[in-house]
Amino acid sequence: MARDSNDPEVQIDAIHILGTMDATDELQSLYASLQGREARIAVIEALSIAGEGTMLKQVLANETDPELRKAAIQGLAINGEEKAADYLVAMYPGASREEKTAVIQSMMIMEDTEGLLNLLKQESDPELKREMLQMLTIMDSEESDQYLFEMLEKNG
Repeated sequence: MARDSNDPEVQIDAIHILGTMDATDELQSLYASLQGREARIAVIEALSIAGEGTMLKQVLANETDPELRKAAIQGLAINGEEKAADYLVAMYPGASREEKTAVIQSMMIMEDTEGLLNLLKQESDPELKREMLQMLTIMDSEESDQYLFEMLEKNG
């Protein structure tokens, strides 16, 4: 059904079920054979549900479609893989603007204050810096509070 259904809803539901079954080999094979963006996003979501960070990183390494790359970034944040934040921080400098926004949001999802502060310190784009600062104000972290207070003292 996930591969051959003509009904997109049925196909996407079947893909999500494969994710809950941890059928990662089948999902990887399916991703390679699918053409439609929505079905491929469903596979990325299913890989995230299955906790399969390695395959999500493979998607990021090989995929050129910006929407699919963004979905893979968000999938890494949601799946809880231990090294996901390090991977996203490392890919950030060469990322597109949309990908950078997805990485910033992912740091918030993962509650990774240290990663977000690291990104903030290397970012030169004022809009992206503002977005990161807004997220830091929301995060309940002593580290982010200290950074924000130091920033206020320096500039104020």
